[in-house]
Amino acid sequence: MFKSSSALASFSIFKPPQGDRFEGARGIPARNPAVPCAVGVANPSVSFWRSEAASRFVGCPTLPLSHTPSLQLIESTVRSTAGITRTAGILLYPIRYNNCMRSRYGFWTVLIGVLLWGTTALAQTPLDDYFQRPEPAYRWEKRDAKRVGNTTVYTLFMISQTWQGIDWDHSVQIFYPDNPRFPHFAALLNTGGNPSAGNEALGALLATQTGVPFVILYNIPKQPLFGGLTEDALIVYTWQKFLQTNDPTWPLHFPMAKAVLKCMDTVQAFLRQEGKKVPQQFMVTGASKRGWTAWLVGASRDKRVAGIAPMVIDVLNLPAQVPHHLEFYKGVPSEEIGDYVAGGMLQQLNTPAGRKLVELEDPYSYRERYTMPKLIINGTNDRYWAQDALNLYWDGLPEPKWVLYVPNSGHGLEDRPRVYATMSAFIRTLAQGKRLPTMRWELKETPEGLEITAFSTPPAKEARLWFTTSLNHDFRDSKWTWRPMERTPDGWRGFLARPRQGHAVGYAELVFEQDGQTYTLTTQLRIIGAQP
Repeated sequence: MFKSSSALASFSIFKPPQGDRFEGARGIPARNPAVPCAVGVANPSVSFWRSEAASRFVGCPTLPLSHTPSLQLIESTVRSTAGITRTAGILLYPIRYNNCMRSRYGFWTVLIGVLLWGTTALAQTPLDDYFQRPEPAYRWEKRDAKRVGNTTVYTLFMISQTWQGIDWDHSVQIFYPDNPRFPHFAALLNTGGNPSAGNEALGALLATQTGVPFVILYNIPKQPLFGGLTEDALIVYTWQKFLQTNDPTWPLHFPMAKAVLKCMDTVQAFLRQEGKKVPQQFMVTGASKRGWTAWLVGASRDKRVAGIAPMVIDVLNLPAQVPHHLEFYKGVPSEEIGDYVAGGMLQQLNTPAGRKLVELEDPYSYRERYTMPKLIINGTNDRYWAQDALNLYWDGLPEPKWVLYVPNSGHGLEDRPRVYATMSAFIRTLAQGKRLPTMRWELKETPEGLEITAFSTPPAKEARLWFTTSLNHDFRDSKWTWRPMERTPDGWRGFLARPRQGHAVGYAELVFEQDGQTYTLTTQLRIIGAQP
């Protein structure tokens, strides 16, 4: 959402899930993970697509595919509870009628549940309409080429689209390493502002570290607009325009995300023109509102998007985040979201029109689409969000997914080496068609404190328990420290005792090595109260 406080935050940084089972509503493993019934048709956290009958069926242990897996594509008009009518192309799997269906809920209940499960992932939404809209103004041209480090930097000018009668113009820089290891793959950072020496040093560094062309797209969003509005004030203005007009093209993140997709077109066309190998896949990243943009790019269903790495946008699942934020900070919103408070957005999001806006804008509305690898990067001291905001949406995101908490860092992710190391590992792994280590963890609260266990494949080199305390449940200014975790036969274990007063919070950080370079991944964090 929200404004970026530093160069990194302004640098606003296909394979399906490989898990061998899905968990049913009562923890019953499904025998066929390709079948939607076991995914959770109506998880209680789902805000907009629900079916009681379908949710009761989720625990059914078996819903096998027919041995003749022909598919039918049927067009169905589906109306969400938020009031937006969608025309959905729904994949209907031929299903064998089995005892579970017969004895408990009936064939048609099962069929309806399968259809409803597919609506969010397959339905045509206003976001899709906006992405697919022709853009006659789109064009690009080469402006410059120079050397930075061990890369050649090409600077392009691009007009991505016309939005609300305004042409969006951007600078695009492509950092092409001298000897690219993976020229078929590119990383794309969307950010604000214009090219600078700092961003050029960053682009050259990451291109060299990863061996892929590294792209920086600037002026996301185009600003100032509408009388000098920028950043969060500009977003609030566009949200208010949607509430007034019901025009789904108004929310600002739509053109921000489309600009990224048009940038991919530009990079491919330019490198083809230069006689270089054309990247067929992209990893997309950005921070703050540009992290929000990365999420929506991931929802585009564009097969070029091989992975996303949203940074410091810890606000998915807005209907749950807003009340949690207010409760977490004792009814006083963070000073960093002042534009949203002044614009009345915290209240308006809970109106019928506001719920329509949430369905359009909230990346969590599209979560079934996020089947690509996802690396979520957050700062432990980010002043915008509740420290445990990730816990309101993590379980709802499909695999594969990883999280990196950056200790003692705020919205600007000040510990840059830690961020760059993990980001580089993520890019290199995707470029090789591989995955980061598989991680599992448990954060178990006991009368004495918090037990943290973490496991990974392959095993981590070492593990650290990061923790801090606060007297008033506000950790934004807290100093985080760490101690080694204990190695167990199959992983790592740590314990955080309850404080005598106030609250404590902790998480595990695992250290890995790739191509001779170390990087870290973390667990979720958990807050515990004082001793009774």
